[in-house]
Amino acid sequence: NTDSQDSVRFDDGARDLQLNRGGADFEVARDPDRPVSVVKGSVSVPAIGTAFNMHRSDDDATVTVTHGVVRVEERDAPSTRPARAQVARANEAIEVRGLQMHTLRDINADHAVAWQRGELIATEIPLLELPHDLERYSDTTVLVGDTALATTTVSGVFRLEDPQATLKALAVSLDLELTYIDTRTARLI
Repeated sequence: NTDSQDSVRFDDGARDLQLNRGGADFEVARDPDRPVSVVKGSVSVPAIGTAFNMHRSDDDATVTVTHGVVRVEERDAPSTRPARAQVARANEAIEVRGLQMHTLRDINADHAVAWQRGELIATEIPLLELPHDLERYSDTTVLVGDTALATTTVSGVFRLEDPQATLKALAVSLDLELTYIDTRTARLI
């Protein structure tokens, strides 16, 4: 995925990946002698024979299962309580927000991996969230200039190779004005 950074450590007993930022898609071959663990901040995803997409943003992460089963575990839990954990199966996701985790059921996992086809699929997401998603694939910062638009939701399939076309289409379909403050900053009002 774009603007992603990770580090990898393989040895005889384990395959460990640290997702520092961005997102990645993991397809893990079953090898009980060398389990895979993907670590993101305060959570770990041990995986054996599964496929999942993980996206990280600051202290938050979303793990979307496309095949098999994934368990997301809290790392470094205090000794006064057991570590928190959630399990997700294909077409489910686990959202991690700070120290909180919850499982989303009956989602379309294909949306989470649409970036592999050069697409961003939005289903009734707040307009204020869409620029953040687009900025992962472009060097253009997108500002939404009217807080009254906070309740406006957006749905659509957006081609990632031309973010400016996406912004123009949003402006036309939502009857907004698209202006450029400079060559790398756009505003929807």
